[in-house]
Amino acid sequence: MKILRFQPPGEQHRAEGVYRVLLENLDTLYSTAKRLTGRADLAEDLVQETARRALEAIPALKDTRNTRAWLFRILLNAIRDQARRKKLWAEVETDEETPDLKVSTLRREWFTDHIRFLITFTT
Repeated sequence: MKILRFQPPGEQHRAEGVYRVLLENLDTLYSTAKRLTGRADLAEDLVQETARRALEAIPALKDTRNTRAWLFRILLNAIRDQARRKKLWAEVETDEETPDLKVSTLRREWFTDHIRFLITFTT
């Protein structure tokens, strides 16, 4: 983990607020990531990535009133980035015995609906 440099008093106060909100919401971030991805190991990685991105972005944070929503936005972006890097849906070949369900499309729609729900929940 990268060690944060000394920050001026105003930024130090901002950093402390982000640390506090991050610690208060770790469980909620984890459960959200696990619910959206369906995998505990991936949820842990995504929460860790969220914390890393948030800590690195503290100097750019202008308003700390919506820090919780900001953290969830970072988490959703991390989930989206992960989905782009690795396909989280499975392409299934159909044959005469299995119905043509277009599984990849159904999973994408489910994933998109849940992301939209979370975006409205956090804003």
